[in-house]
Amino acid sequence: MAGKLDKTDLKILKLLQENSKITNL
Repeated sequence: MAGKLDKTDLKILKLLQENSKITNL
């Protein structure tokens, strides 16, 4: 894997974090 994250990867990580917050509620 590359050491840097692409913009798309950051978007995916952000979506995953938001989804995890929703499921934790």
